[in-house]
Formats: sequence, C-alpha cells, structure tokens
Amino acid sequence: MAIWQIVIIIAVIIIGVALGVYLAVRSQQAKTRTQMWLLEADSYVTSACDNLSITPVPQGQPVGKVWGRKVALVGFETTSKLPKQAELAATITRVSDGKAVLSDYWQRDGSNHFEVALLKNKETQEYLDDLKRIRYHNG
Repeated sequence: MAIWQIVIIIAVIIIGVALGVYLAVRSQQAKTRTQMWLLEADSYVTSACDNLSITPVPQGQPVGKVWGRKVALVGFETTSKLPKQAELAATITRVSDGKAVLSDYWQRDGSNHFEVALLKNKETQEYLDDLKRIRYHNG
C-alpha cells in the first residue's frame, strides 16, 4: 500500500472521530439546554398554579423539535380544572416577570393542555410570531 493511501485512511479516521465527538457534544448541549428550560418552565407554572389554587400542579414535558429549531417550549397536561386562557396567560407572564408566555391552550380527550414559551432566543420569538400569523389567518 502506498504512503498516500495510508495518509488518506488516517485522515478519514481522524475526521470521522472528530465528527463523532462534535455531534456527541452538540447533542449533550441540546439535552442540557432542554433540561434547563424544563426546570424554568416548571417553576413558573408551579408559581402560577399556586396563585390560581390549581392542584395538582402539572409537570412539563419538552415539546419535540418545533420545525427543527431551538424553540424554548414546554408542554403541560392536566385533568385539573384550569382557569380561562386569559387568566392563566396573565398569571404565567406575571410570575415569570415577562420571561415566559402561554403560547397555546386546548382540551383533548378529557385533559387540559397548554404550552409555555420561554422568551430565550430569536427562534422562540419567531415561533410565537408564526402562531400569531396562523391565528390571524384562521380567524
């Protein structure tokens, strides 16, 4: 085997290992970021539920990748009776000092669902803007 072939094989191995490490680090960063967002949203919802006398307090679940972007969004589901959407939205905004908003609210299969968006980044703001446009066009 020629020297140049050995060099190419070694280069491919080094590039493959570097790419694997890069992807693993990036994945770990995404998991850490999602976990931090989840804890923050849970604390806001816990405070809001305390203020509104909602028990038991629902625990958040990360919302899957929204349109493949880094949207800071946490979903909640509960069978507890929730107040009207406007009241829950105002309370979440108040207890978070404007760092979070109620982005969606619906009922399905006997459960109440809502999503809280953390105003962390441009992607989240663009997601909220898209929701406003969709709601405007759908009446």
